[in-house]
Amino acid sequence: MQVSDSFPFKWINKKWKEGFYVTSMATSHTRWAVVMSRNAGYIDQVIDSPPLLRPLLGHPWSINT
Repeated sequence: MQVSDSFPFKWINKKWKEGFYVTSMATSHTRWAVVMSRNAGYIDQVIDSPPLLRPLLGHPWSINT
């Protein structure tokens, strides 16, 4: 699990390369909590953001392949 004051792009990408997938995510103001798990049953994953969060995240961003 990662808790940070900004969206943890680098940490998520690192964990994807290690075989993890995002299984839970929450935010409150500027704080983010992301849980990543192995053997979660996923084969691919895309992280997109709702329009209201895009200014905080930058853009819809990554595909784990």
